[in-house]
Amino acid sequence: MEHHERLLVFTVDDEPGIRLGVEAILRGFTLKLRDMDRTVDFAIRSFETGEAFLEALETETPALVLLDCKLPGIGGLEILEQVLSAREDIVTLIVTAYATLETAVKTTKMGAFDFLAKPFTPDELRYTVRKAATHVLLRRERHRLETERRQIRFQFISVLAHELKSPINAVEGYLDLMVNGLLGQELDAYGPMVEKCISRIGGMRKLIADLMDLTRLESGQHKREIQT
Repeated sequence: MEHHERLLVFTVDDEPGIRLGVEAILRGFTLKLRDMDRTVDFAIRSFETGEAFLEALETETPALVLLDCKLPGIGGLEILEQVLSAREDIVTLIVTAYATLETAVKTTKMGAFDFLAKPFTPDELRYTVRKAATHVLLRRERHRLETERRQIRFQFISVLAHELKSPINAVEGYLDLMVNGLLGQELDAYGPMVEKCISRIGGMRKLIADLMDLTRLESGQHKREIQT
């Protein structure tokens, strides 16, 4: 079943033509990510200044930000630094008319995902946004799988703890009878209890081995037997 997602995109640029152009291009842009069974479209919000963008960021979380490097007031690089220090989940694309290798290297080192030079064509914008959107969705999927893995592990450990509790209580009870000599002084009388203890301990060893195998599978190691 194909899933549909809408990603919120913030455009921060003091040029009205750029803001309107980005909105026009991305509003009609739909991605089909067949490997992930998803279609993606975009909701767009535009800001003329960095101050307006930062204010909106207090109440909304965009998936992508198209950020002009040269802005009046708070500059693009300062905004980039603020965004990345506070919101690591936001993917930022730097847009600038002053495209140099130095700027590209600097913004990438700061944490920008990609770099788009003005003037850009609709295809260049779509290509860059496609890469960024795919990155966002893959990161979300990794987070979902990691959360699911932790939940499964927690459930397994909870079941394991419950399964160990019963045999531990049984072994403890048998040993208590033996220590207190409640069946008399004849050792043969305690033989069945010893056998039950051994059986219960064997069951516990198997449960522990299963837990160790799970841990090794998660770390990529090979299955091993518990050394006795």
